[in-house]
Parts: sequence; C-alpha cells; structure tokens
Amino acid sequence: MNNALKWGVIYGLVLSIIALISHFMGLSDGTNTMMGIVVWLVSFAASIFIMFKGIQAFRDSNGGYMSLGNGVVQGLLIGLVGGIVLAIVTYVIFGVLSPDTLESIKEQAMAQNGDMDDDQAEMVGGIMDAMMSPGTMAGMEWLSEVIFGLIMGLIGGAILKRDRPIGSDTL
Repeated sequence: MNNALKWGVIYGLVLSIIALISHFMGLSDGTNTMMGIVVWLVSFAASIFIMFKGIQAFRDSNGGYMSLGNGVVQGLLIGLVGGIVLAIVTYVIFGVLSPDTLESIKEQAMAQNGDMDDDQAEMVGGIMDAMMSPGTMAGMEWLSEVIFGLIMGLIGGAILKRDRPIGSDTL
C-alpha cells in the first residue's frame, strides 16, 4: 500500500498542477479547443508515465517480480489515491475559485443547441445543472481516475509482469 499511496499522491499532484495551470490560463472554460487538446495530451502522457513508474516501482521493490494481478491492484490503488487528490482540487476549482466557470460552460452548450423548444431546453438545463455541479464533477473525476487506474494497471501489469522462477522458495 505504501507504494500505491506514494505514487497515487504523485499522480494526483501532477494532474492537479496541470489542471490548476490550465484553469489559471483560462483554458477550463472550453473556448480554446486547440489548447484544451494540448493540455489533455500532456495530462494523458503524464498519467501513463506515472502509472507505469508506480507499477514498475512495486515490481522492483519485490525483487523484480510481479504478477499481473499485483499490477492491476497497484494501478487501481494509484488511480484511487490520485483520484481523491484530483477530486478535491476539481471541487476547489469549480466550487471555490471559479464557480461561474461551470455556468459559462453550460451556457455555451445551450447556445450550441439553440434549436430546442422551451420544454426541451428546460429539461436539458435541469440535467446539466445536476451534472455540472462541483460535487458531481469531483465525483466523476474520481471515478474516471479509478477506471483509468484499473485499465492502466491491466496494461502495465501485463507489460511489466515477471513471474518468479518455478521452484523459487520465496513468495
């Protein structure tokens, strides 16, 4: 658990720093699509790198051996811990620092679908209000990081696994 905690905190802090930088650069409102894609690519590359390094660190701390299951568990735990850190930062960004950013995103989405009648607009607005709250955003962020950790644990575990030799007297 110590390995997952260490790498989960690193994972969460790095992604939080990227999120804060993009927010303070004005990229979290969805108006600059190209820069949003660049930030996403940087975040994705950092996520993959940190997950693999965390899983590799676990393998190396166990004498260089690791099963696929151990890799999956490490990826899942790193995603869980990192997701908690990132969910807190997401809540702070959208709930404290800039609560009107979500309203701006909602207004942009509603303007893009201007051909709706009043009943449809009211229904969509209600759904968006529920989904675009700081708490919901933080919860979805946490869940997505846990799922990403599970997937990366499976991939990283498959790539980095190294079974102990048959007849080895250590577990």
